Amino acid sequence: MQSLSIQKTIRALLLLGLLVALAVLAKPFLVPLLFAVVVAMLLLPVTVWLQKKRLPQWLAVLLSVLVFLSAIGIIIYVLSWQVSNLVEESGNIEQQATKKVNEFQHYIQQTFGVPVKEQSKIASGQSGTSSGSYIADGVAKLLAGIGGFITDFILFIVYTFLLIYYRGHLKEFMLRMFFSKSRFKADKVIDDCRLVAQQYITGLALMILSLCIMYGIGFSIVGVKNAILFATLAAVLETVPFVGNITGTLLAILMTIVQGGSNTMIVGVIITYAAVQFIQTYLLEPLVVGKKVDINPLITIAGLVLAELIWGIPGMVLAIPLMGIAKIIFDNVEPLQPLGFLMGKVEK
Repeated sequence: MQSLSIQKTIRALLLLGLLVALAVLAKPFLVPLLFAVVVAMLLLPVTVWLQKKRLPQWLAVLLSVLVFLSAIGIIIYVLSWQVSNLVEESGNIEQQATKKVNEFQHYIQQTFGVPVKEQSKIASGQSGTSSGSYIADGVAKLLAGIGGFITDFILFIVYTFLLIYYRGHLKEFMLRMFFSKSRFKADKVIDDCRLVAQQYITGLALMILSLCIMYGIGFSIVGVKNAILFATLAAVLETVPFVGNITGTLLAILMTIVQGGSNTMIVGVIITYAAVQFIQTYLLEPLVVGKKVDINPLITIAGLVLAELIWGIPGMVLAIPLMGIAKIIFDNVEPLQPLGFLMGKVEK
């Protein structure tokens, strides 16, 4: 019996390793597809509502996708408007940045005795590679990144449209994989998975909008230049749990320093961040997001770290809704129920 248990454990570990390897290799295919699955679940109520208005299915799906693209377009327009203002001030920002760097270098020299010239050599790495090759490599990587992003985005939109359009066919396929006596339970599991992803994404969207407004008001009161840009960044980065909003706020603090902001402004940015986090934790999350994904913090953090190792930032964005879907499946498949118990929150 013991040898049989060891064999099962080894098989499970090998299967897990195989799945992780496949996830890494299939990243270009899986990431846009899974983003499309999550967004399709979000847009499904809009499509159903439009179909109830007697619109053809293809038109209802198309309008739903166009609504989503319009929202993305508005966000991009606001950000580009703010970025253009930032570019206009680039000369002043460069002067302030140079001044701050010089002040920091002199501080290092006075405190640690490292000459400014030596610091510059260390910072440059004393590399023999010419600046021209650095620029050429950077441009090549940038163009490759833009091309890859455009390709993934087009695939994402196509997948989203087709997933919503063929939702009935796909659901029937999944139900046919079960015996007739299990079809009702399978149907419930599919609906629960859709509901969890839909509620989480909807709550997250409302959360981002609320954070954008609060950060915008706070940064504007403090006097941060281009407050809307940094408020939007801090709010949108909320899609990366735990580290996203901190990163956005650190960017605001850094730009405040570079733009010649006083210590009072920096303290004001920090107070704004603390106040918004307090409101988010004790008011917004219970009211807006609520108990959408019932996973304990240990599994949440471990899942985010693993997802980042496998897929990077896209993995962190997808991790929580995918873990919520996985927990529902585990809870309803008897051999996997211990995993569902492990992922769930501890009952007090």
